[in-house]
Amino acid sequence: MIQDPNIIMAIDVGTSKVCTIIARREGGRRFSVLSHSVVPSQGLQKGNVTDISATQSVIRESATEAARQAQTTVTEAYVGVTGSHVNFENRLDNLDWAAKRGVITPGDIRRVPTSVAAASSEPGRKVLHALPRNYILDGQSGIRNPLGMHTSQVKVETHVVTAAAMFIDKLNQAVRQAGVSVRELVLEPIASAEAVLTVEERESGVALVDIGGGTTDMVVYRQGTVLYNAALPIGGFQFTNDICQTYDTTYEAAEAFKLEHGTTDPASLEAIADVSLPIAGRVSNRTVALRDLSQLLRERAQELV
Repeated sequence: MIQDPNIIMAIDVGTSKVCTIIARREGGRRFSVLSHSVVPSQGLQKGNVTDISATQSVIRESATEAARQAQTTVTEAYVGVTGSHVNFENRLDNLDWAAKRGVITPGDIRRVPTSVAAASSEPGRKVLHALPRNYILDGQSGIRNPLGMHTSQVKVETHVVTAAAMFIDKLNQAVRQAGVSVRELVLEPIASAEAVLTVEERESGVALVDIGGGTTDMVVYRQGTVLYNAALPIGGFQFTNDICQTYDTTYEAAEAFKLEHGTTDPASLEAIADVSLPIAGRVSNRTVALRDLSQLLRERAQELV
């Protein structure tokens, strides 16, 4: 069955869960969500695929459930990428081929990402994004859109994001084995930023921090473009594990508390408020002040920042 070109699917293959969303293009940048599914993840550790067979199984389960809910067939998807193997470089490249004609054309602008990506190629790395930040024409910097401008010299400042080829190959293989072809790989914090940041926030300067199960992703925008990105091998698991280790409770109980009561602002809680946590391996419980638990989470969050 041929896929409706207005139907798109995106898959976030995370350490703790695999999320799939299917949406319909409504024109411009508007979409209507048709379905979504969340499946506990397997075969990943800190954003890296460690078991292709297990990973493809949960990807297939999540994608199949989303397609069932949407009552449609989707054969390709945008797939999110993260992990400590992701690096970036802010480059400055000469575009001699663009300067030869003396005027910047739409074709020149479309060619920039491909040209810069080729110049950025390194053994064992794959370019995910080559995002132009500014152009420099005849020594004049700060030009965001040079279309139609006359010049004899062109340079471009570009934010280039690369990932380990080994990881990308394993992720592609897992997705393909799940019956889905990869339409495009997208750095996850950039995808998140597109969804939640306003134009004004990106212009004035903003950092987006996304705490996942096994990693924490960050992207920084300045003057409307990406300046910095990172993926730290610390995530929600560490917050939950801190509760387990400190209060000798089960992971399930610690995770449930974190999701229901978790806050990093102890002052916002009543001094007498407390919670009962089961003691691991016993039938008894331990009463813990919510402020103490909040302070524990705060200390981990401060370490992360």
